Amino acid sequence: MNQSNIKAVILDGKESSETELNELIFNVPILKNIGTFSSVSDIISILEKENPIIVFLSDNVINDQNITLFNELHQEGYSFYVIVIAENNHSAFDAFKLAAIAYMVKPITKQYFSQTIEDAVIAIINHELHLKAHPIPPHFNNNRRYRFNTRNGFILTIPDHIIYIEADWNYSEMFLSNGKSEILSMSIGHLEKILHSDEFYRINRSFIVNLNHVKKVDRKMRLCCMEINGNEKELKIATKNLKELDRRLS
Repeated sequence: MNQSNIKAVILDGKESSETELNELIFNVPILKNIGTFSSVSDIISILEKENPIIVFLSDNVINDQNITLFNELHQEGYSFYVIVIAENNHSAFDAFKLAAIAYMVKPITKQYFSQTIEDAVIAIINHELHLKAHPIPPHFNNNRRYRFNTRNGFILTIPDHIIYIEADWNYSEMFLSNGKSEILSMSIGHLEKILHSDEFYRINRSFIVNLNHVKKVDRKMRLCCMEINGNEKELKIATKNLKELDRRLS
């Protein structure tokens, strides 16, 4: 991350609020506002083209649908950090759902804003350094244990013990062959990139399956049946992924 030019975007439904936030950003030299938008769908193209580090999110556009969209973006592999700008403390739980790195309540002074950005940047740097210090190899050896970060530390397991993985907001839940599951502090989009494509496949937005543990596929119902300790678990297959799943299991 280039600390001298941190790209940011604003998502706000009120023009007056956008103007205030633009002025605050202008007074922080390390920040560069590359766009102001009023809906989540509008920022997708800028996420692809410019790869902003920070998304300033006003509480007037926070709702269940947008929270879901934001988490889907993270699951798809988009890497950005959310800072919530709120009128009061009523949106604190929503900020938690969004895994926001900072939460600012109006009125926001220049000093308050600058200090929050400084703390947020330090947190972002520490998070990225942690990811670099604990990488997961992209190619798996099924006889070797690998490390997966959790909320409180990490787990070690071999790939063949993984039955499937389910998206859980910005986290993921890994279901293992021993019948247990683990919450990982890693998005499903990130896991998709590092899990070996010969062994694992993402059948829809929410699930990655271990192809070695697929018991059967129902093409008509678009169901993928996994077996865990003698029990079956049916997972829905996205229509666009059905043909590729069929090919990989051939």
